[in-house]
Amino acid sequence: MSQVSVATCRVGVLEHTRYSQQFEPLIRETRAKRSADAIAKMRAFLMGVPDNDVREDALVQLERIDVAVQGSRWQSNAAGMILEASCVENLESVPDLSPLLDTCSTFLYEWNEEHADTIYTFFGFLADHTIRWASPQDTWRAVVPPDRLSDIAEAMGALTPREVRKMLESAEDGDVFSEDEAREFSAWWEAVRKAIRVAVRTESGLYICVEQPEE
Repeated sequence: MSQVSVATCRVGVLEHTRYSQQFEPLIRETRAKRSADAIAKMRAFLMGVPDNDVREDALVQLERIDVAVQGSRWQSNAAGMILEASCVENLESVPDLSPLLDTCSTFLYEWNEEHADTIYTFFGFLADHTIRWASPQDTWRAVVPPDRLSDIAEAMGALTPREVRKMLESAEDGDVFSEDEAREFSAWWEAVRKAIRVAVRTESGLYICVEQPEE
């Protein structure tokens, strides 16, 4: 079986209160008013980012937005990068092996039908949480609120990355997945699983981004 995807998945824990009560209203104001005052408010908000390098990178992205809105345009990727810098913790980057979920369905349902149904329902509706203003053509971003994560945390938490890897490696005597695919899928599973479980434990949200490779 050939490599399914070379896209990159970035996943982390969303500070949902900060996102929904502070960041999102500022983004709405910046997009609607396209004013220096709105940009100044966003700049003041970003000054609260504790990491100096991350904060400076976010301010550079804000300058890109400032230039764009003056020309009646929008920089969706810059907005997404600012979101990551200001509202996402424990961000991890792994190859995006989520397309392999389709091929895994038989084996996941054999493992636990109820948990598998939860997993496929969650990922099937994940697109409903897309952040349109932060998703340019080559990058998809989504945020999921805390109250939508308990079931998926239980389902994915019941299967460790090691168990996922062994399941894929042994599927039909090794004829379905290569060792590389099994290893990379288990790494993707571990990153998403960890972020969701931490989010539930801390009553936070989930941030997930899939970025296509440059052509």
